[in-house]
Amino acid sequence: MSLISFDASACAYPAPRVSPLPGMRLSGLSASASQATAWQRRLGNSRCFKQARYALHAAYAAAGLQAGGTLLAPAYHCRTMLDPALRLDAAFALYPLNARLEPDLHALQALLQAGDGAVKAVLATHFFGFPQPMDAVARLCAKHGALLIEDCSHVSPSLYGTPGLGRSGAYAVGSIYKFSAAEDGGLLWSNPPQRLAAIEPTQARAVPGWRVEAQALLHAWQRGRRRLGSAPAPAGTATTATLPRGSDRHEPQLRLSAHYEADAAAEWAPSPRVSRWLARHTDYAAAARRRRANYLALLAGCRGLPLVQPWRKDLPEDVVPYMFPLLLQGPPEPTFDHLKRAGVPVGRWDDMVDSQCPHSRHYRLQLLHLPVHQDLGDAEMNWMLEQLAAALPTGRGDQA
Repeated sequence: MSLISFDASACAYPAPRVSPLPGMRLSGLSASASQATAWQRRLGNSRCFKQARYALHAAYAAAGLQAGGTLLAPAYHCRTMLDPALRLDAAFALYPLNARLEPDLHALQALLQAGDGAVKAVLATHFFGFPQPMDAVARLCAKHGALLIEDCSHVSPSLYGTPGLGRSGAYAVGSIYKFSAAEDGGLLWSNPPQRLAAIEPTQARAVPGWRVEAQALLHAWQRGRRRLGSAPAPAGTATTATLPRGSDRHEPQLRLSAHYEADAAAEWAPSPRVSRWLARHTDYAAAARRRRANYLALLAGCRGLPLVQPWRKDLPEDVVPYMFPLLLQGPPEPTFDHLKRAGVPVGRWDDMVDSQCPHSRHYRLQLLHLPVHQDLGDAEMNWMLEQLAAALPTGRGDQA
């Protein structure tokens, strides 16, 4: 398997004009920590990490993913799902997904059977905050002696441990900073809670010093200050022929990413106390209302645009969306390039291990991730829709 990586080094994309993640605003904080207490009570026991990738590392190690063990991971993935396995010298294989990014259960069962006991863990992800059918995956794992690790990094912390979200896996991980002003913060819990006691740090968990705490507070504040009117619109558009283009790069062998390797010393470090305080005092109920409203605004705004289709046209009552996934139906690069140069905080998972899964191959460049977090007001949402309309080949019109 080879890594396909989008090389944007020649593009010189400007910084986003609005933050892709929520910042520290007094209106988004709660005086009490009752919401956090509720989900911590549901989990029964949990352990904090600096990032969710390090929580995954601990879960993989507990599942027996050392040399000789195999991880089954979703074909649509980001590098942070695979780096902890590479760090442990474990092997991995990718299982295919359907168009809704749900596991192909027949293919997953075939991989488990072919593994002949070597598969120690299966990672399954609730993409963009939409619950996946974890019970069916858990039954397959139990049948073949593998541990299910539930990836809740796109799930609001207020929903950790609720039915269908963090209760099916032997271990589950969450990413708190995606839903609060915290600069970092990953969480690991287990089912039953007593299973977590078997995880022992391989090194001392040093308490972050005052410089780390001050930096965490500063970054949270700066993230909240990035507003639409704070930066001029960049020059140039996606139709300018002279603009440098990114390109795909193939690497025949997957290696540990430079980012993970450089920060490997943080594998067992807890998140700063500032981050934990912000995680406990975020008003997740208010955040959920705003995130849902922003998601629905983008859903409505995309109805009049050509060559785009929302990945999900519904928003169930119990879903708190992490991002708004938008599927491009035309050539992806002109639209992606325009949005990036306009300063829209758009993302996609374009660094991915190649697989035979057609949906993952297609989504790698065609599925854009637009933010819907609670700090984005009507002005920011309208601006992103305007930029999206301008980025599409024929502007507004009937949807293809």
